[in-house]
Amino acid sequence: MNAHIKTNVPLTSALVLQQSNSVYTSDLEKRYLEYIDFGSIAAANQQMTSVSATISDVICLRKRYIRKALSELLLSHPQQQVCILGAGLDPLSIFLLEHCADRISHIFEVDGSDTIHTKATIYSDLISDTDLPHCIQCNLTDTKLLMETLQLQGYQPEKPSVIIFEGVVHYIHNHQFITLMQRFRSGDKHNRVIMDYCLELTDVPEYAQPLHNTIIDMFEKFIDDRVNLYSRKGIMAVINDLNVSSIQMDSVKNVEFQLNGNNKLFHQQGEGLLEMLTFSI
Repeated sequence: MNAHIKTNVPLTSALVLQQSNSVYTSDLEKRYLEYIDFGSIAAANQQMTSVSATISDVICLRKRYIRKALSELLLSHPQQQVCILGAGLDPLSIFLLEHCADRISHIFEVDGSDTIHTKATIYSDLISDTDLPHCIQCNLTDTKLLMETLQLQGYQPEKPSVIIFEGVVHYIHNHQFITLMQRFRSGDKHNRVIMDYCLELTDVPEYAQPLHNTIIDMFEKFIDDRVNLYSRKGIMAVINDLNVSSIQMDSVKNVEFQLNGNNKLFHQQGEGLLEMLTFSI
């Protein structure tokens, strides 16, 4: 490992990475984690852990769900493109190259933070035998620039893509989400989106509402802004306006059962802060 690469990183990205470190089991993924300096977020990580183990459980289930869904989708069409929007620090490209490389034509990791350049340097150290992924710094809300930059890097709108939109819709406004998704619309709906959204309190069981509020309040303090919440009915209205198809919505309860074959952690719809959503666009 090059010592000069090890670096401090944005708070929320590093917190999510550290809370989900059990997901990263391959040698390459473990080596990737060694590059990240988690020292600067120790206090925030301890605060998050002390609030509830639920946070780590949910983040890990979300990441495992995305990896499973990606693997299945990449079997449906040869040489697909993968666009990871709001890529953060998750080394998802390593997973893809280790498990699905022969099914992928391009991987694009996009993030607004300049940490994406550090991530690219780490990738070049660990996976120097490939020109993937393409790491791009761009504000996701500047959708015109985003699409121009993607196409300069080799993205082809006419070809099928899987769009990963993990942990992002909570931090942008509703109209920005709609505008962004419109950029990936295709006439034959050959693009597939995998995303999550945070639940409004109205869809959370009463007994789970205090913890839900505590966790949302904590994240709002971390980002110094509001977290964007959706009801199930509200998010469905938004995506239906985008004229999408093949919608699949999964609660954390359903995700846990799909991945583990049981519900030891989450027993009711609406537990676990968020829900997963996939659709064709």
